[in-house]
Amino acid sequence: KAAVSPSVTNMTWVSPGGPSEAIRIPRFNYDETAIGAVTGISDNPTDISEASMVLNLDRHQGFFFQIKYIEEEKSSVALGESVMRQRVAALASVIDADVLALTSGFSQVLSGQCNKATLVSAIELLNEANAPQTDRVLVVNPDAYSDLLNTNDFIRADGVGDGTSMKSGQIGKILGLEVFLSNNLPSGTDASVMHRSAIAMAVLTP
Repeated sequence: KAAVSPSVTNMTWVSPGGPSEAIRIPRFNYDETAIGAVTGISDNPTDISEASMVLNLDRHQGFFFQIKYIEEEKSSVALGESVMRQRVAALASVIDADVLALTSGFSQVLSGQCNKATLVSAIELLNEANAPQTDRVLVVNPDAYSDLLNTNDFIRADGVGDGTSMKSGQIGKILGLEVFLSNNLPSGTDASVMHRSAIAMAVLTP
């Protein structure tokens, strides 16, 4: 199965690093009060300062396995490739669980069924927070996914969905939100609506 973490997080910044090291993500602040303070063009320069965000590489996961040559030769399948796929899928699930656990710290919580009305309220919160219109995502657990499939507006060809849900069972994109199914949302959370910039993730590979 595919991991959802790379699709729902900000992985724009890549920097070499190692265990117990950190990645520094630059972020620029500016004085918003200087903008629109006067009508017309202002000769006053806008004060810009840098405030970096530090992302610590403090979680480490890995795996190893050994296949004897004779076992590989006797097998009717490619043991190494098969075991590697299983281990990578398990590792991806661990990463997803770690990343999606961060959604429990979001400041806004909506109660109720995962339906059109709830999602519209969530989108309103994103709009009020000036979140960009693009790269908005919806991560749902199986229960919430079923709720969406049972919502006519999201599966009708003339509704707000993309019209393919009835044929494929996949929702795709609704209300500007790209939908991802995951079993790794925190306990008590059925769905999470966010912009990809809400969570930053860095992965150090060998």
